[in-house]
Amino acid sequence: MAINSDIVSIRQGASAFDETNVLNETGHKNMLHLIHLRWLAVGGQIATILVATWGFGIQLPLFNMLAVMVCLIAFNIGSHLRWHEERVVSNRELFLAMLVDIASLTAQLYFTGGINNPFVFLFLLQVILSAVLLRAESTWLVVAITTLCLAFLSIVNKPLVWPLNSTYKLADLYATGLVICFVLNAALLVLFITRIGRNLRAGDAALASLRQRAAEERASASTTSRRSMLLMVPSSTSPRNAVDAAASAGDGVDGVAARCASGAEAATGAAETRSWTAVSS
Repeated sequence: MAINSDIVSIRQGASAFDETNVLNETGHKNMLHLIHLRWLAVGGQIATILVATWGFGIQLPLFNMLAVMVCLIAFNIGSHLRWHEERVVSNRELFLAMLVDIASLTAQLYFTGGINNPFVFLFLLQVILSAVLLRAESTWLVVAITTLCLAFLSIVNKPLVWPLNSTYKLADLYATGLVICFVLNAALLVLFITRIGRNLRAGDAALASLRQRAAEERASASTTSRRSMLLMVPSSTSPRNAVDAAASAGDGVDGVAARCASGAEAATGAAETRSWTAVSS
């Protein structure tokens, strides 16, 4: 019994270890998706700066914006190097990574008009990603932080310097920016939510398989333990003791009935032997 209990404990420990590995693997894949999304954000910022500066003649604070971009690139390179080696990703680490993205977006919007910038709606992308990747309390914290960032940008920001001889109307550019922002949000959400959802479903399926296997192993170990207890009962055991042994082994109604039948057969055989002996004498 002690050996069987040890086997069950070892199997339960292995099952818990496997479940932890599955969760860590899912978190690691999600972190890699955030790193890829961050590279797309860097490319989008570069493209926006080029179009706004050379295409529309808008004077942007290039030094400040490039400084923010360099910090984001350095963070992403460090993240790539770290998570290439380490595969254990917690909810806290995902949350901190998303805070860096929110801070970077807030800084870029601060230098480009604040809340008047149509790309301010990219905050929604961060909120939706947090709802998929993070726990509920962390998601609500992201909602609170992005709300504070929006409130800050509505009060404190650096207005864009609009060229006086521009042939473009500000309202038309704002509407165009809204359309571009919507397309970016929709495309990125479909792309990354699909991948993240696939990772989560694969992780859930792996966990369900591990738990089912653990349940089957526990049931097999329990059956083996009951059989061992029954085999330990001596053949000369009285029917009453056989019933008690079967019941204590957890053999259930069928096991008790089998032991009762065995005891009854033994008693009948003994009675027949005594009768035959009496007749012979």
